[in-house]
Amino acid sequence: PAWVSTLGHTYTFNPHLINEFRAGTERDISVISFPASGKDYASKLGVKNSNAENFPKFEFGAASTGYGMGPGNALNQWEQTLMYADSVTYLKGRHAFKFGGDVRLNQVNKQSGRNQPSGEFDFNGYYTSDIYPSGSTVAMADMLLGYVNTYNIQPADFIWGVRKKEASWFAQDDWKLTPHLTLNLGVRQDFQFTWKEVQNRYTAFSPTLINPTNGLPGALVYGVKGTNGTKLWNFAPRLGFA
Repeated sequence: PAWVSTLGHTYTFNPHLINEFRAGTERDISVISFPASGKDYASKLGVKNSNAENFPKFEFGAASTGYGMGPGNALNQWEQTLMYADSVTYLKGRHAFKFGGDVRLNQVNKQSGRNQPSGEFDFNGYYTSDIYPSGSTVAMADMLLGYVNTYNIQPADFIWGVRKKEASWFAQDDWKLTPHLTLNLGVRQDFQFTWKEVQNRYTAFSPTLINPTNGLPGALVYGVKGTNGTKLWNFAPRLGFA
């Protein structure tokens, strides 16, 4: 599900001065779940080394085809953006001045998707195959006898969260030079601040840090608070006429 809300308020101080305020929120939730999620069917089936998140996966084949049962993914994620903006319009003579800015607060919390959250049992027919001639027959036979060939499980990933701030300001003037010609002049600046992990768990590559394994420049840095994505000099001039 996704929720979007907006709020706007326009106030006229006098015939020459107007203020416009806007606020908005946007929130997306992504959850992959199944009818058997969270019911601990693994324990009820007597399956060890699993967990209660999903029904375990069982993969087997027969005669050039494949079968399986059990869900294949688990994901929990939500994203949210809060936005506040304000602008002021001032009318004076041949000029229509407008000034304003906005602030956006972005948030993401996520538990990464996993293909085997409660374990995957694979059967290939190895145990029920004839020795001569070599080669497996029907994997379903191994499955019926409970002879597992491989087993995989992805334990629960940690939940990570990141935050990012964005802001901008602008100033413009619609200048009516003559009854038939109007100039549009303005400038805008956007501030893009870096993404930050809430517990400083980012990893970054440093081209100058000495790598302890070979003594050469270039190594990973752990426990980084933010990425190097800050951009403060995004200017956008505006020029037009009517």
